[in-house]
Amino acid sequence: MYIAHLDADSNTGGIYDSENLSVYSYVHNRSVNAVDPDGEDIIILYDSNSVYGLGHSAVLIGNDKDGWRYISMNGTGEGAKPIGLAKNSDLGNIKYNRKTRIGNDFRGSGLKATEIIGIINESANPNEKHNYDRAFLILSNTSEDNLAYEKAKKEASAKWYNIFGQSCIDPGQAALKGVIEDRYGKDVPDKIGYEKIEHQLIPNNQAAMLLKQIEMLNKGLQKQGQNVIIQATEKNLKINRKKINKNEV
Repeated sequence: MYIAHLDADSNTGGIYDSENLSVYSYVHNRSVNAVDPDGEDIIILYDSNSVYGLGHSAVLIGNDKDGWRYISMNGTGEGAKPIGLAKNSDLGNIKYNRKTRIGNDFRGSGLKATEIIGIINESANPNEKHNYDRAFLILSNTSEDNLAYEKAKKEASAKWYNIFGQSCIDPGQAALKGVIEDRYGKDVPDKIGYEKIEHQLIPNNQAAMLLKQIEMLNKGLQKQGQNVIIQATEKNLKINRKKINKNEV
């Protein structure tokens, strides 16, 4: 039986994902062993201008249909010391309030990811200010989302913040590792070069290389006999603030 995909896939590739540049290719033309279960499931966010140009990273986990949870380790609070007690973390456990525009659990709100990113940038955490300008999508399924959330939340819940080893970059890294572990087992990440992502300390450096590193992960998975790939792409953040305000009324 021959099946053609007649609808364009919005999740297209880039310079490190040329195999999926066609909007009709759908999961790298591997529809037998790769799936796009519900669209956009894990979004690793970057604020390129934060922390004196080093950047800030956080993660959204969920989908536009069921909603999203926002997880971010936000540093040491006022004064932005590089090492100290972690403060003001977002753990995806405070239900978003439309009246106050505060909260980090957007499930059931009906808000899409780009709308939520706009809200996060403006008011979701009154003690923190971010301006996310880059976003990378990683496709997953429900069980992978659940494990990714638990791992990201654990990292963001750390008592101490240390820019050199326990920082904002960890929740997004942990979420990605959760997807890999749930899909292939806990021993696989060590065999496929995941440490090149896990050991990155500077958010902007990771953002610059993330798609290339995931491409290398996929090659490592193929060497291990794994056919299902980690599909990721950079999403263009076009935030419609008028639409956000309309939805909040």
